[in-house]
Amino acid sequence: MPFLKKISPLNNIEKLQSPCLLSRDKMILVPVTEAEQMKNKLQAVGKPVWYLLAKDEGHGFRKNQTPIFNNGL
Repeated sequence: MPFLKKISPLNNIEKLQSPCLLSRDKMILVPVTEAEQMKNKLQAVGKPVWYLLAKDEGHGFRKNQTPIFNNGL
C-alpha cells in the first residue's frame, strides 16, 4: 500500500507540468469523487484543468447523445 500511495497522481500534483483534461462517466464503478478530488486539488494549486462529466457513457464516450460529440467538436 505505501507504494501505491507514493505513485498516486493525487499525491504527485506538484510534479504535473501540463494542463489536465479529466473525463469520466457518472455511471461507472469508480466513484465520481475520485476525479473530483483530482480536479479540486489541481485547482487549489493553480494548475489548469478541464473536467468533463458525462451522464451515461460508460468506458467509450461513443454515444451520440453526449453533447461534446454531438455539436461537431
